[in-house]
Amino acid sequence: MVWRLYELLQGKQYQAAFDLILERRRAGDRWAKKALADLFVPDTPPEMAKLRDDWLREASGAGDADAQFFKGYLQAHPLLFQQESARDDAYSKRLAEALAWIEKAAAQGHEGAIEALSQLSAAALARYGITSRYFGK
Repeated sequence: MVWRLYELLQGKQYQAAFDLILERRRAGDRWAKKALADLFVPDTPPEMAKLRDDWLREASGAGDADAQFFKGYLQAHPLLFQQESARDDAYSKRLAEALAWIEKAAAQGHEGAIEALSQLSAAALARYGITSRYFGK
């Protein structure tokens, strides 16, 4: 199957490649889960990025734990590393919304989401009014 994915990507058959990744992910293939995660790197071809973003919007709203985790992570990651002096009034709202997506994934048992949230300090985020049962100390 991995070879089939490679062939589809080389042939620029992006929709078929993306469909294969999603199909094999649902079947539990580890390579497909990694291939999906690999679509979130900056050098993803624009055609695949559009398919990814469309899937992310639809699947996260439909309760897909992987999509919820990726959506939250993509939103939260730049915020967590933002300089404190650059944090405006909307910062805590944006961060709370991002972490809420990761929380939804964690509530479904998503290991990556649980791990990501456990790395965050409950005390540090409490000052923004953000709580989670998965946060670290």
